Amino acid sequence: MPLQDLVSQSQWSIQIPELAGTYWSKRTAPKEVRASTKYVDPQTGRELTHVIGKYTVENVTLSHLYSVSLAAAIKTWWKSYVNSDKPKFTVTSQPIQANTSSTPLVGSTVEQMLGCQVLSIKGVEVDHSATGMGMIEIEISIDEIA
Repeated sequence: MPLQDLVSQSQWSIQIPELAGTYWSKRTAPKEVRASTKYVDPQTGRELTHVIGKYTVENVTLSHLYSVSLAAAIKTWWKSYVNSDKPKFTVTSQPIQANTSSTPLVGSTVEQMLGCQVLSIKGVEVDHSATGMGMIEIEISIDEIA
């Protein structure tokens, strides 16, 4: 694998197109899982795995350092999302060039998480003795990764 093909965790642009003008600084890894069951092979006595059913995608959390403008945009979007029969949305992730905010990495493709729905939104935690930055988070369900 050529060294220039390696992408660091910080070289990703994560966006919800329906939430225009915002991006996310952290995303948990999307994980596709298939149901399975264990059984013992009567011939060998070894425990084996039998994969059953279709795959599911585990929930993902998106987060960003808290800012007044981002929080306002998310709250507005959240209120319109929960107070209507909005369709599911897409989250896009794409590798970007180091030290840029949006220039795609040459040869990279956009990863799409399709059929997303917001499960929860978490505001910033407040602690007057802390020195770290506050984060705003949303947890989403995903139907499919493309």
